[in-house]
Amino acid sequence: MGIIVFETYQAYLIDDQGFISACPCQLFEVVDGEINTNWFFRIIDKDEDIYPFVQAIFGYPELCFNKKSYENLIVEKDEESQRIYFRCKIEQEKELAKYNRGI
Repeated sequence: MGIIVFETYQAYLIDDQGFISACPCQLFEVVDGEINTNWFFRIIDKDEDIYPFVQAIFGYPELCFNKKSYENLIVEKDEESQRIYFRCKIEQEKELAKYNRGI
């Protein structure tokens, strides 16, 4: 659902049985390089609390536009942030299903 660029490595934003985390990309093999057309990219400002540990974020709109989204989702485990994550995941899966059916 996203890519987090840390100071020393990159991680994929994933969920496993409802637990959302950022896991190092070296643990995965990418089998399909396509991404959602509704993803965005944001460079972390130096005045943000997560800088310099997090350098950039690539993912769904709410993850990129809200400066506290990463902290709320990963650190605080905020329920609203988790709802947004899973809503965006469902939307992305629907878009992918349409694409795979040729709609």
